[in-house]
Amino acid sequence: MTKLLKRSGSAYFEQRAGLDPTLEDLELIAKWVPIGWPAPDSKAVYAASALVCNNLVDHYSTRFTDRALEQIAGLLPGTNVLRNHNEGFASDDLPIARCFSSELVKRTDGLYVRGSFYWERGTTFGEDMAKRIALGIWREVSLSWWMASFTNSIDGKPMDESPYYPGQELADGQKVIGIMDDVREVNEFSFVARGGQKNTSINPAREGADVLDLVHAARSRVQQGRFGKLWQKAS
Repeated sequence: MTKLLKRSGSAYFEQRAGLDPTLEDLELIAKWVPIGWPAPDSKAVYAASALVCNNLVDHYSTRFTDRALEQIAGLLPGTNVLRNHNEGFASDDLPIARCFSSELVKRTDGLYVRGSFYWERGTTFGEDMAKRIALGIWREVSLSWWMASFTNSIDGKPMDESPYYPGQELADGQKVIGIMDDVREVNEFSFVARGGQKNTSINPAREGADVLDLVHAARSRVQQGRFGKLWQKAS
């Protein structure tokens, strides 16, 4: 059995000269249009980009490895863009946009993943969405993914097998960091209202598999001297 953990986190849109796609954007977007349909031109679509995740230590004392960011960058193109991660069967919220490219970006504060996405132009919804982005009303997006490795920075053990928890301050001054690696799947990314990481932020996952639930459970387990399974398992 492979341990898989679902996680989500949000980030801000990048500032662009506008929402008009470049010629390079249109070439990449055309690859995702079904065969038999005409490739869209600049009058048919809008395009935007966001820095969706990074390798900084967040407010919950967890961070991605550089390898995980490379994996996310490879998995991101083609994924849907939703609102508030509404992907359950009870939701009628269908995709509102689609990611068409991604890349790693080195900045002075760390390594980031940039995701670019497109949506329709000329419809009421498409025009309203463009206005909200341009005005800074819709300004954060959130990535949802599955990963198979969540260890700690002190002994390298999986979080459910270690006597440490993210954010724990040790006697020698070290702080325990949760290390996120081995990303297996990117589900989607969504427009969200607000998150909680540094330059990215965190939203709840499902069925008790959220990283924050694991952090809280690990803290409780260590403080009470208990050890137990914390991770949802999937084959």
